[in-house]
Amino acid sequence: MKKRSLSIEEASNSPRQTKSLKPSVELSECCYCHKSFKPRGLKLHQNRCKSKPPKKPLVYKFCILNENIFERVLSFLNNQTLTKLQAITGDHYPNCESSLSQFCCRCENDNPAIQDGLCFDCDKEGGPNYKPRVTTTEARAMYKIHDLSGVRHEVRKHYTLYNREDLQRHMLRTFRSKLAWLRMIEKKVSISKKLAQTKHQKQEEFDAFLGTLATGFGTYLKNIESNKKDQEVLKECSERFVTLSKALDDRDLKLRADSKLCKDFIMTGARDLGFVVDTMEEMKFLFAHTPYIQWCENKIESIREYDDMWYPREEYRDMMQSCRDDAKMELCVEHLSDSKGLTLPRKWEQCRARYENAVSVGADSRRYVYHIYTGKGATPKTPKTKNRRSK
Repeated sequence: MKKRSLSIEEASNSPRQTKSLKPSVELSECCYCHKSFKPRGLKLHQNRCKSKPPKKPLVYKFCILNENIFERVLSFLNNQTLTKLQAITGDHYPNCESSLSQFCCRCENDNPAIQDGLCFDCDKEGGPNYKPRVTTTEARAMYKIHDLSGVRHEVRKHYTLYNREDLQRHMLRTFRSKLAWLRMIEKKVSISKKLAQTKHQKQEEFDAFLGTLATGFGTYLKNIESNKKDQEVLKECSERFVTLSKALDDRDLKLRADSKLCKDFIMTGARDLGFVVDTMEEMKFLFAHTPYIQWCENKIESIREYDDMWYPREEYRDMMQSCRDDAKMELCVEHLSDSKGLTLPRKWEQCRARYENAVSVGADSRRYVYHIYTGKGATPKTPKTKNRRSK
């Protein structure tokens, strides 16, 4: 069935057609920023309003009937108690040194904190790392003094021990009061902080200076642990660093931080650039294509086996280096006779003329290794033949 259409009067009186009008919401104004918000959001806004002034600290004022009596009472209080009372009341007491409280123990007796934030008595009663005796280094770090000559001690073979109780009595006897002891600690800590700040500032300035030099030079200095700070000297070192890096790149070599030869050339200008590059190329070839390490170990082991004599450190180091040089020269001559299809280092190719000269005269090249490699020493000669007498 079709629905009957309503008349105009019925439609106007129908409850479905009438829209309920909502009452308008009243807006409230924030007393800090004067912005309008709904009642529900006003409270949330006021808690976080940026225009809201900060809370004033609560200051308690005590009713003091007699100033003289109050000053007399303050004279009985220790420095830690005066510091707390000063923070509570907001007043300033002339006898209070609030900066010293940070170096005191929590026991409220103006006792200097020696270890783990505890004084000697508290550390002795329940300190986690308490030791009745300490070494010289530990005593100087704990008590912030260097001169311990007046303290009774026990000398051992490798260190000296001090009794903690003796150290405590020595400090009180030296400074006469705990506050004087605390002032010394504050002074030492202040000086240490200033030195650390100055050192940090100088390091930042030095790092900024290294940033103006060649790329990678600052990293190289850190790798070789250099202590040079002179800017003019470092500029010259940076120039040699660039020169050596470019020369090594042309030979397909890399600058190694563990190479003493490269370090001496960059930092002091020792040796010639060509010698450094040729040696780096030679060492790369030795480690990559020859039994250089094994030959060196065999020569060094033979010295240790057949020579039981004691040598000074420098002389023994020279002997080890001589073994390495001998192995290097012998391998050079061996590869000059048979390169095994390898491209020899430029330094070895420069020895080829002397090697061929030794071969041409019929001399044993192994007897003239030093001359072939360095160009010094005895020159090879034609071996003499013995004439047989005819009978």
